[in-house]
Amino acid sequence: MLALLHAWVLFPAAIGLAGYGLGLLVEEASGRRMPGALLVPTGLAGIIAIGGIVTSWAATAPLAVPVVAVVAVIGLVRHGRSRRVDPWALLAAVGVLLAYGAPVLLSGQATFTGFITLDDTATWLGFTDQVMSHGRVVANLPSSTYALILQTNIGSGYPLGAFIGLGVGRALVDMDAAWVFQPYLAV
Repeated sequence: MLALLHAWVLFPAAIGLAGYGLGLLVEEASGRRMPGALLVPTGLAGIIAIGGIVTSWAATAPLAVPVVAVVAVIGLVRHGRSRRVDPWALLAAVGVLLAYGAPVLLSGQATFTGFITLDDTATWLGFTDQVMSHGRVVANLPSSTYALILQTNIGSGYPLGAFIGLGVGRALVDMDAAWVFQPYLAV
């Protein structure tokens, strides 16, 4: 139960705070005041952009989380007290998180929501692991179905932005990506 709460409370708070810090820096860089409701979503896009650049090469891929964390902290330190997230937007976001998470939270059991069985979730978790650990390099994987899926998709330019956000967020709270996958979709 503790891990379930960790995934559904700490994870959204951590990735939301990182998004807030990055959103503040984007606002500063633009020279224009952004509506408070857009600070966190803009920062989440910043996580994907920064993480996407850093994970472009195998040598720098493991640095994605520290780089995003440092940039987010800089934003929070520089501007965290000067701007506030719109409280109504925050309330709406928490409402969506709770509505999306209700089947999992009310059952008290970590699970994947949905009504059909696909291997997409396993593939996405594989993409996340690969890009956060080794970037887009898939040539040295041992022959397997896992390698074939990664080489076919990552090797052909499959868009990886959504997986970078998952990889950064799961590392911020030090949890397995499978535990935070559903909360990540809700965020």
